[in-house]
Amino acid sequence: MPEQQTPPKFFITHSWKDIDFTKRLCDDLRANGLAGFFDAYSIKPGDVVSAEISRGLEACDIYVPILSHAALKSPWCEEEIHAAITLGKLPGRNGRPRIIPVLVEDCQDEMPIFLRSRLYINFAGRYDEALKELLTRGFGVLPKSPAPPMLPEQPVPHS
Repeated sequence: MPEQQTPPKFFITHSWKDIDFTKRLCDDLRANGLAGFFDAYSIKPGDVVSAEISRGLEACDIYVPILSHAALKSPWCEEEIHAAITLGKLPGRNGRPRIIPVLVEDCQDEMPIFLRSRLYINFAGRYDEALKELLTRGFGVLPKSPAPPMLPEQPVPHS
């Protein structure tokens, strides 16, 4: 039997101003069989935040910075972006993590110089199409079909 590959693990960086989008994206990634680090789900009370972020970054295969005007002004997002870029250049990591920028609004002109050369996925106004692109081209997984909508029960006619 061929050896089954483990799906790649993700790490998501985001601004808290983009939390609704980020939760939706993380939930959709998980619904498609992927696992990874998203601070709102991965850090628990009592954890040392910086240590958990470091562990999550080092364990990820794919780094997904959620880019918006707010994220690009955030010193914390900037720190995580630079840490991911540095990790990918370390010996023995073979370019891991792969960085796939996700744009939630038109902010390409503000992107850090080291992200500008990377192909990004634009989610602005095209969430479903962009999610499919991220899953197939970014993560290399086929999107799971959404569950068919439940039809209301029809009353049984009495004879």
